[in-house]
Amino acid sequence: MIKSTLLLCVTLALASPPAKNGANTVSLSITFVDCPQSLYGYSEPRLIVSRLQGLHIIQRSWPRTHAVAQRELRVTLSPGFYDVFVGNGGCGDDVPVTLLPGHDRHITALGRNEFWLGRRPTMVSGTLPSRGWQVAIVYRDRSQNFAQPSSSRDGYLQYPAQVEGNAYYAVGVPDGRFTVRLYNEWYLTWLDFDGGQIEYGKGQRAIVRNVTQKDVSEKLYYLAHTPPMCVTEKSGVRVCTPPD
Repeated sequence: MIKSTLLLCVTLALASPPAKNGANTVSLSITFVDCPQSLYGYSEPRLIVSRLQGLHIIQRSWPRTHAVAQRELRVTLSPGFYDVFVGNGGCGDDVPVTLLPGHDRHITALGRNEFWLGRRPTMVSGTLPSRGWQVAIVYRDRSQNFAQPSSSRDGYLQYPAQVEGNAYYAVGVPDGRFTVRLYNEWYLTWLDFDGGQIEYGKGQRAIVRNVTQKDVSEKLYYLAHTPPMCVTEKSGVRVCTPPD
């Protein structure tokens, strides 16, 4: 079934040339770890790049060689949201990718027999005011979920983002209103910024939320000039919460 689906995708793909290098394009480098069964035969990786809306814009094959465990592939694309499929024979990998203006990217595709063609996970990405931040997508309306590998220090559900230079990328986050949280290098302090709403069913599954130096300066000013909210519990203990 996977082989026939892949053949159909290849047949329908538009063999349009990739975008040329320029101010409005970025480089996508792909490390393709070959499929295990190909290690005893030959390697002839095939690349299919589709825009989020489903339009195939690049179909490319590389020359057949003796089996190799890994290949480095590269294409040039306009900034945007993409599904990138790399395969060899009847196996491959489908990787969702966000490309931001001025930010080249590198991804790894793992050849495997079981993969999902056309999967549509949600994505949040954006630029950062400087390097050195750690980033997470936090859901402040949901408490810690112990089934998740990560939770925030203040007990909320969070999904770590991958940081590359001064940009971040998160894939597979759930629907709902989210916060972009910037941690310092040791995760001891953080700054929260409203990210917006993800609604998969309404087509809002890929969002760019840039955090600027102005955002950071305004947040720091607000925190410095806003007193904490304090309440006195029945026990007589006074509990104070810092401003968001």
